[in-house]
Amino acid sequence: MSPTKTSVPGLYFTRDLGWTHVRNARSHGRLVKIRRGVSALPLPQHSSPWEAERRQAFMMMAAVADALHVNFVFGFASAALLHGLGAVPWDGRAHVIQRHRQGRWRAAGLHHHWGFWDEDEVTVINGYPVTSITRTVLDCAVYLPPDWALGVADAGLRRLADMSRFHRVESSAREQIVRAGLMERLGDRKRAKGIVKARNVLACADGFAESLPESRMRCIALAGGLPPPTCQMPIKTVDGLRYPDLAWPMATLTGDLDDPRILAEEYDGVEKYAPEDAASPAAVLNRQARRDESLRLANVHVRHRGARDIESPSVLFESMVRRFPPCVVSSLQPRPSLLPLDPTLRAG
Repeated sequence: MSPTKTSVPGLYFTRDLGWTHVRNARSHGRLVKIRRGVSALPLPQHSSPWEAERRQAFMMMAAVADALHVNFVFGFASAALLHGLGAVPWDGRAHVIQRHRQGRWRAAGLHHHWGFWDEDEVTVINGYPVTSITRTVLDCAVYLPPDWALGVADAGLRRLADMSRFHRVESSAREQIVRAGLMERLGDRKRAKGIVKARNVLACADGFAESLPESRMRCIALAGGLPPPTCQMPIKTVDGLRYPDLAWPMATLTGDLDDPRILAEEYDGVEKYAPEDAASPAAVLNRQARRDESLRLANVHVRHRGARDIESPSVLFESMVRRFPPCVVSSLQPRPSLLPLDPTLRAG
């Protein structure tokens, strides 16, 4: 499949404007460099770091697509971004898959992956060839660090199985079918580097997970050996149904059916529950406090986590595991292949 050249708003080529014009525009901050021969409009000042990184990634992909004159498809993290499978980390390069090697040719902003693809593994997004969601999930499961790979796999299952927390039984049935298909395709890569990690990522993936940070938080819990939590578990409260990100019913873990307690972990409640009209932080915190109180009355004990917690996996895991009873802690079964980048993560 050959790429279809499309114009990208805000992307400018030196061949069209001339080097003198581009140099002056860059020096006055009207344009910023994307890669050699390609510039773009600067981001608005109010843009968040996530928005800035995402836009730069898209601009780099568009610039690379314009420069390549060979058969290729966007894959791996680039494909995950194009499919909207979560804000995976951007390493400053567009990731493309090519069938044929071109010697030792390298270029700024471009990462080559050499391989093959079938036509049913490619789709078109914004005029560019991109690996399908299925192929993208498999590639990322093998290639990305486990916490990010799990986030992509969760999002892929959510899309492929059309998951809904409001229809759990039907969603779970579809999820099993999709997971089996992914595992079967992964079986064709028996000798691939990272295959053990990829199997564990797909086995632990959960289409009920609703955000990449939530998935990364769950990966830390699973890597250290905690039992798999229930994602978005429906819990009846005095204020209606509530859905904690991660939940562990104690009755299931301890075998005591009379134990009504549920341990729950949530990612960044302040951001999650802020309404779209941007209410004041005090109003958001008040709303979160009321929600937490309704969960407490239902015997759900919630702990909120943020970005800083996830970036310190060992500290976060130690904080999580202290919440569990000794009978659970003594039987932890760590999953080394899911360990995030922090190598000090350990059980207990």
